Amino acid sequence: DVLLWNRMGQGEWWYWKNKPKKHPITGKDDVHHCCGELPIAFHGYQDSQWFFKLESEFYSEEVSDEGDSWKKYQWRNPTVTEKYFDRVRRAMKKAASIG
Repeated sequence: DVLLWNRMGQGEWWYWKNKPKKHPITGKDDVHHCCGELPIAFHGYQDSQWFFKLESEFYSEEVSDEGDSWKKYQWRNPTVTEKYFDRVRRAMKKAASIG
């Protein structure tokens, strides 16, 4: 049923409202780790400059010929965001060493 909701007018709360606090299988309090460590897509960004900022976080400083306005953008929750980015970087390094 959740997939059929019209989320456009509901804001950001709709996903988190009834999300369980503990993982349904492990029982651990780690459900907040909802984003994958090897992301293949990012969503929810209306301004393409955010993608340049993400690319910079994971790959390099030279990411776009579209200017550098993305450099002034700030993450909403920088401490949690940086922890997530660290997890992604570790997973990317590990994946690269396997192949």
